[in-house]
Amino acid sequence: MVLKTDPVADDSTLPHPTISGSAPLTVTFNLCRSSDPDQNPIDPAAGDTLNWQFHFGDSGKPVFDDEGRFNADVARVCRTEHTYEEGTYVAAISVTDKNLHDQAADVASLARVTQYLTIRSVAPAPTPTPTPTCTPTTSFVGNLDGTSAASAFEIGTVTLLPTQGWVNVSGSARIFDGAGGNGALIGTGPYTNYAVLHDTGVAIQASTSYALHFDLGYLAGLLGGNSSYLAQLGTVTGGIFTALAADAGSVAHAGNLSGGIVSGTSNLTFVTGSSVSGHNLAVRWEQTASLGTGSDFFGFDNVTLAATRCTP
Repeated sequence: MVLKTDPVADDSTLPHPTISGSAPLTVTFNLCRSSDPDQNPIDPAAGDTLNWQFHFGDSGKPVFDDEGRFNADVARVCRTEHTYEEGTYVAAISVTDKNLHDQAADVASLARVTQYLTIRSVAPAPTPTPTPTCTPTTSFVGNLDGTSAASAFEIGTVTLLPTQGWVNVSGSARIFDGAGGNGALIGTGPYTNYAVLHDTGVAIQASTSYALHFDLGYLAGLLGGNSSYLAQLGTVTGGIFTALAADAGSVAHAGNLSGGIVSGTSNLTFVTGSSVSGHNLAVRWEQTASLGTGSDFFGFDNVTLAATRCTP
């Protein structure tokens, strides 16, 4: 018997040579180079001729039946192929110089040569997900709070909104920096809730990670003061704001922003998908509650909006 396979079998494995590959695994079996020393090359009918039989091992039937006959899946051809689903199988490949109808057990050992092969059809390896390349960029972010270490709220005066791109949504707010020290955006009343919006004027971008930060605190607060807030990142079009990400919480008084003391921070991130609205990126901030007499003039400073563009 001369058996060739594609893929090539590993003859070093036990108990049988092994063919391995990813499912579905197609194996070609070739016995065409097998020969019989009794065969008459001039007149094949005068000598024994070869029969080829293939039992692929995945049909559920045994290689030999109860009478010793070979249970062939394919016979009478010297070359064939078979596709295996995921699993491990034992194939039997046989060559005989007897007629196929004369395969009783008493002639098997004299007339037949059988080669067994282990077939391992394994699940294909998952396709690795490419690691995206992310690059920090400022090209998608409008001016929220200055472009240098100095905040845009440090203007040396008190200015009602709208100013510097910030507008009132509800209530009323102002930039307060009367002393020219460390300014902040606060409400016009000590305890009155308010909401403000900043339209960056820059369209939201696909496949981009945005990170929004606020320093939170008071301008005239006292120990025991506590205020609640809602920070949102979203888009705006036609004056309508659509939130994409939000951060809500409360901040206890720890000192005043005018003295450089931050009582709390708000941080949120949002990653866009491959398709976006194209509307302008916008930031919305709201004081939602003011508790205690020490909660005077709650607001924020040092707003930053960073963008990181990611590509596969």
